[in-house]
Amino acid sequence: MDLAADFFNQSNALLRKNLILQKRNFLPLFSLIFFPIVLLFLFFLIPTAVNKELDKSSSRPIPHPQEWPALLHIPASRYRAVKTTSSPFMDLPQESCRSTGLCPVTLLLTGKDKSFGLGLTDKMFPKVSTLNSSEVEHSLANMVLGSETAPPYFYFLHPTSFPDLPIYHLQRNQCAPNSTFFIPLRKVQREIRCVRALCLWRNSSSEVNDELFKGYREGNLEKKINEFAAAFDFSNSNKTNFNVTIWYNSTHELARLVNLASNAYLLSLKDGGTKVLLDFMKGMPQPSSNPPRLDVASAFGVLSFTWVVMQFFPMVLTSLVQEKESNLRIMMKIHGLDDRLYWVISYTYFVLEFVIYMLCLVAFASVLGLQFFTMNDFKIQFLFYFIGINLQISMAFLMAPILSNVKMITVITFALLFGSRLSGKSVFEFFLEDTTLSRHWIIVMELYPAFSLYRGIYELAQYSLMGSATGTQGMQWRDLSDPENGMRDVCIIMMVEWLREKVERWLHKPTSIYSIICHNLEKVYPERDGNPKKIGVRGLSLAISKGECFGIVGDSDAGKTSFISMMTGITKPTSGKAFIEGLDIESQIKEIYTRIGYCPQIDLLWETLTGREHLQFYGRVKNLVGPALTQAVENSLRRVNLVRGGVGDKEVSEYSRSEKRRLSVAISLIGNPQVVFMEEPTVGLDPVLRTSLWNAIKHAKQDRTIILTTQSMEEAEALCDRIGVLADGCLQCIASPRELKARFERFEESSTFKDTTPPCQKDELRRLFGLPTSSGSVEK
Repeated sequence: MDLAADFFNQSNALLRKNLILQKRNFLPLFSLIFFPIVLLFLFFLIPTAVNKELDKSSSRPIPHPQEWPALLHIPASRYRAVKTTSSPFMDLPQESCRSTGLCPVTLLLTGKDKSFGLGLTDKMFPKVSTLNSSEVEHSLANMVLGSETAPPYFYFLHPTSFPDLPIYHLQRNQCAPNSTFFIPLRKVQREIRCVRALCLWRNSSSEVNDELFKGYREGNLEKKINEFAAAFDFSNSNKTNFNVTIWYNSTHELARLVNLASNAYLLSLKDGGTKVLLDFMKGMPQPSSNPPRLDVASAFGVLSFTWVVMQFFPMVLTSLVQEKESNLRIMMKIHGLDDRLYWVISYTYFVLEFVIYMLCLVAFASVLGLQFFTMNDFKIQFLFYFIGINLQISMAFLMAPILSNVKMITVITFALLFGSRLSGKSVFEFFLEDTTLSRHWIIVMELYPAFSLYRGIYELAQYSLMGSATGTQGMQWRDLSDPENGMRDVCIIMMVEWLREKVERWLHKPTSIYSIICHNLEKVYPERDGNPKKIGVRGLSLAISKGECFGIVGDSDAGKTSFISMMTGITKPTSGKAFIEGLDIESQIKEIYTRIGYCPQIDLLWETLTGREHLQFYGRVKNLVGPALTQAVENSLRRVNLVRGGVGDKEVSEYSRSEKRRLSVAISLIGNPQVVFMEEPTVGLDPVLRTSLWNAIKHAKQDRTIILTTQSMEEAEALCDRIGVLADGCLQCIASPRELKARFERFEESSTFKDTTPPCQKDELRRLFGLPTSSGSVEK
């Protein structure tokens, strides 16, 4: 019962705290709500105004669309194929024809039977001697007419509708002078100009491909356009077999080219007695209808709605790291808030908050009638948004333990959101609409959470647009089985990513913010050779945070070495418990050794190995190999000043005392250990080298925990975040260097100190704290 009550009370306290903070933190909440509301109103007002104007001009029915002559699209005269450096074929016309506008229209041919292929081209462009004025349309079907203007998608307007656009008659022979003629077309006299159709043979389809490619501006070094009207590969065609491949510009019509080839083949078989003519082209009949409705939300809202949903991530991450940065998280823990309860309640709170937010957003958009929301099944939308919300919260929970600065997070997350949003539109959507790209690569790209979210919103927009255009519904459950619909894959990917991040978070979640925890640690040395037992460490309890440099100060018999020996596994504690990175020093010492570095009080080195060889050995032991090992060794030598004069490549037997000491420090730091123990690291060094080594240790402590013993308060002040004073095996006090010195100076003024402390001990204490002695000297 007590446990259940405790759980309820803590949950209640945490939820109430979150709600009060949310209410007081008004500005982020206002921006989160205000931006989507403004966005939805814009998506409502803009199409409402535009559609109102469009309704004034409804289209008339077209029961009988106009018939138009079938035209062959030909290159403009200034772009027609000529002989160039990149296309040096001798049968191409000279480039000078472009200045006169008399370049022929060139078609390329290939196949297995050259004579048969060239014979077909003679029948593609027949001679027309007379034009029957009573049957103009039928007479035009016997001619090959062309236009430099691209054909329309719908045949309600046509190039022949515009008198200023020239129409050409293509024929095999050179155009005779004054070959231009006029025809009555739709009650308008239209000028028909003559242009020569030049059919050139090539030896293979690869030659044709190469020549066509070089005709594009980007396909040749001169950056010139050298355009061909079309190309035909008659392959193995003969009198009993017709097999043709046509090269054409996919933005233009194909019907006229197909008719040229098929009609020519039929003429070759029947000697002109039978023809298959393409009389005309026309559009489909159209009923009267209103113009298509403008749906801004579906057409342009993908980018905006992605931004709306992705706002959750920075808010959650900032909230978590803010509590961590201000030490409120530690305060809650000290007062008994369970870790698991904190994470579970926080996660549940964020999920409920954002689910309610999205439900209100969808409801408001539906009231406004935005088809992006109303056309698609609400259950699909709920599933997609619910998974997306959980994915973002899980990402924030996964990243929170490794980040510690709110300002940095604000910059990084919003840069990430803007970058993901823009790359989703400019990069991901481009690949998504590229039909030549394998769908497997799309799935790989969707493993990035922002792209999977973008894909889901993109699919909702596309289905709402399609439903609006066809008068049907948007995305329904049955549409998830459509292989072109990416919503199912997106939901699966986001679900897997969500679960993976939750697992990773628990696997990588630190068990503590402390690297070292000691509880009631004792070391008693037994009686030996008639000497009584000796207490090295008495009931020491201590917690050292990750990334902290902790100094232990005391005289030679204070117990410093005994403590370090127990923590490094050299000796076993008599009683008590100690943990390094969550590992027990008694039962898990092998695992601990992979995480620590050690600089002993006495330099333990091989006299016949060089400094570099020592570091290479210990680096390999720490799993460094190849370039990483070489770089780590070089950096280590440089930081402890063993590079100049080639000291690092000398044998240790040639080293001075200070050089050996510096090498021992470098060995303790190689391989990036999480915890480093140093016993009096700068003892015996001159002031210059000592300061240099201090800088190396300061640099090293940025990403690891360091415990060092020293008899120098100056060294402790220079390096340590906190100092513990050890005397007779007991930890007497812990404080920062400045606070410790201030405490001593206050105590020194007390009557107790003045009356009970002998002068020699007073001087010894003042020397310890780097203060002038009675003789006026300062020992450092």
